[in-house]
Amino acid sequence: MSDQKNVPGVTIYGQIAIDHIVDVNQLIRLGPVSDLLRIGEDGELIFNKGAYISTEESYIPWFFGPLDIYDGGKKYSATEVCRFGGRIIAIIQKGLVRELGVPNKELGGGGPNNVKLLYQVFRKFPIQFIGTYRIRGSEERGTDIWEYALQSMVSKLDLIPLHENPPINICFEGVGTDRDDRTIIRSPFPPLPLDRLRDIRWPRADGSTIIVNTIYTRTLAVEALIAATTQAKLSIIALTQALCSKSPFLDDERKFFQESYPNIDFSHINSVHDLILKYVLPNSGAILILNEGELEHLSGVSVFDKRHRKRLLGGVLDGLNRLRELQGDHIEKVFFTMGKQGSLCCLDREGDLHYCGVTDVPGATAGKTAIGDLYAGTIIGYEHVKRIIQRKSINVGYQLTAAAAAADVGVAKGFRAVNVLSIDSGIIESWRNYIGLGPINSVIKKAEKLYGSLYEVRLEDVEWDKISISGEKQAGPTFLEIDLTRDYLRPPFANSVHLETK
Repeated sequence: MSDQKNVPGVTIYGQIAIDHIVDVNQLIRLGPVSDLLRIGEDGELIFNKGAYISTEESYIPWFFGPLDIYDGGKKYSATEVCRFGGRIIAIIQKGLVRELGVPNKELGGGGPNNVKLLYQVFRKFPIQFIGTYRIRGSEERGTDIWEYALQSMVSKLDLIPLHENPPINICFEGVGTDRDDRTIIRSPFPPLPLDRLRDIRWPRADGSTIIVNTIYTRTLAVEALIAATTQAKLSIIALTQALCSKSPFLDDERKFFQESYPNIDFSHINSVHDLILKYVLPNSGAILILNEGELEHLSGVSVFDKRHRKRLLGGVLDGLNRLRELQGDHIEKVFFTMGKQGSLCCLDREGDLHYCGVTDVPGATAGKTAIGDLYAGTIIGYEHVKRIIQRKSINVGYQLTAAAAAADVGVAKGFRAVNVLSIDSGIIESWRNYIGLGPINSVIKKAEKLYGSLYEVRLEDVEWDKISISGEKQAGPTFLEIDLTRDYLRPPFANSVHLETK
């Protein structure tokens, strides 16, 4: 780490998740859970009412429930997670508990996935991770495999033991209309009483750049967002719905927040969602990363149709404009991801829109697991190296195509295949999918002339080149290896391999 001493670093606030992953179709065909679970017509998981699932972590069985119906592609918190004991014995005797089987287990969570991307692609700047973990009993070892995994990729790991249960996500794969969606049942993170809250001593963020990703623990979410607003030279926030929770603060939490942050008036801030809208966005100048569901959740603009099935162009563009209004005088870039329809970047100050589509991969793919985190992690590393370390301006087209290329590689080959060489190879194709659209309000006017009401146009039907204002193509592409130089990138590089740029 000696080469990191004088280089500005990154601090990532996030929530560790331990992903227990199963193929739901195989589980139903072969597993004991089949008599308690079926898949509905819309890909939803339908459990017998009151059912529990058991899985094992650190050689201890944990029981999740009670379960009912879970829609495909969404995330839910189990009502409770408990160890074996008197209450669960009674539920077992009723025939309502089944083992999950032998799931694949991985370190997950948006923040840890950002760490993994930075570790695989970037180097020479220190990374600090701040998060929470469960309290271990005296019979358990002090550090487990997931802490070791994260510790090996960061310069400094600051985990606060706050929770009674391990942060397990039970991930059912093979559900939903695309058959590669996930339904995730996550551990609950209940609020803490005031006496426990007052014992918390949050570590200070060391990084010049502060990243905030998915956080379920409200006290950590508030600390992270305030640190990103007040301490960072550059802040980047992944505005996931879990982070932007509308769940109201309890009296103990509100009292703790007001004591801890006396310069902020919490009398009219009733949730993390409120904190983001009323304090963070108007004061932080943070770069924002979010998808369509998160845009609707945060902005209050209807992005979907009435059945919440179709994403509408008018809702997306109006929602992005609403975010610009919420930013006030602290305008920064907004990166908006649209899944198979690609992504947009709304450029700071000028308000220019940039579009980049995805690359179609023929044949079998590795799926969509953590693809948004690959995209966000590339944005994070690019911003930090270019703006904080090199102090240079950023070409948004180059940045957007690099992030899209990382996501494309993840879909085609999986998270572990993403490195400098695979991104640089993918940038060639991503550049073909890139279009500079022009000022957002001018794009809206041109789209209305072409389509009429934009609230009747689905994202998948948009012809982005036809609503571009400039119609001109920038010179490119430019590879990470050239744009950021090898100094802050991790091998493998292209070396003598010629990358075709035409």
